[in-house]
Amino acid sequence: EREKSVSSLQQEHGTLIAKIEERTDHVASLKSQISSVRERIERLDAFGPPLWMVNVGEERRRETMATILDGASGCNNWHMCDVNTMDLAPNFNEFKVKF
Repeated sequence: EREKSVSSLQQEHGTLIAKIEERTDHVASLKSQISSVRERIERLDAFGPPLWMVNVGEERRRETMATILDGASGCNNWHMCDVNTMDLAPNFNEFKVKF
């Protein structure tokens, strides 16, 4: 009976190890996908306008007022910048050349 129990435990142990290896491979795959998505987000962030420029409606109006009241001057106030020159988009000229 002892040999039967040992055999059963060894079989369960083998099954568990196989499951752990499968999960480890799956986790490695997910980490790779996350890394890829992070790189894409960083690249897109570098060539797009700041996220806060995308806000619309009332929230944007409140942010504009907050910026004005903050006392910043010149191009520190996004609403006073020439958005067509894309001064607010980091590395935009490099992106334009590649595009």
